[in-house]
Amino acid sequence: GENPHQEDDESIMPPGSFPKDRSYYGVFDLGGNVSEWVADIYQPYEGNTFNDPNYTKQHRVVKGGGAGMGHYGLSTFFRAARRAHTTPERASTDVGFRCARDAS
Repeated sequence: GENPHQEDDESIMPPGSFPKDRSYYGVFDLGGNVSEWVADIYQPYEGNTFNDPNYTKQHRVVKGGGAGMGHYGLSTFFRAARRAHTTPERASTDVGFRCARDAS
C-alpha cells in the first residue's frame, strides 16, 4: 500500500488506515508510521567492542522508522531493522509502542 501523505510532515496515520497492509496473523501497521519503543535496555550487540556512553540502563531501544524522520535519508532510517535509543522521559510525536503477546 501507499501512504498518500508520505511527503507531508504530518504523515502519521490512524491505526488500520491501510487495510490491505496486514500480516499473515491479521496484524496491521507493522511497518512505518511510528518508530516502536521496545522494552529492551540499550546495550551493545554481542561481540561489539564499541563503547557508547548511551549504553546504560536509562536508555531504551527504539526500533524501525517513523513518519518524523524528516530530512534523514529514508533508505537508511525508514526500515524495520533500524535501532536507536532514547530515555523514558523524552517525548516524540513519531515513537509509539505495541501491546503484544506470543503467537503460540
